[in-house]
Amino acid sequence: MIVLPPQVNTVITDLEQAGFEAYLVGGAVRDYVRDCTAANDWDIASNAVPEQVKQVFAGYNPVSYTHLRAHETKAN
Repeated sequence: MIVLPPQVNTVITDLEQAGFEAYLVGGAVRDYVRDCTAANDWDIASNAVPEQVKQVFAGYNPVSYTHLRAHETKAN
């Protein structure tokens, strides 16, 4: 089982409590499945759009919203 840092758990929990889906994705999952390597960074996918994510985490001190914008997808 992947052991998540408390901050990652907080992000997932806060998104889910706000009614959104949140999933651990990316290299951390890949490396764990391949060889149980510990991750240095964490990626979380959500059906919340960046503005909704900003609302969920309005009480936090954000470092950067760059990744929110970089990974935003829009429905056709």
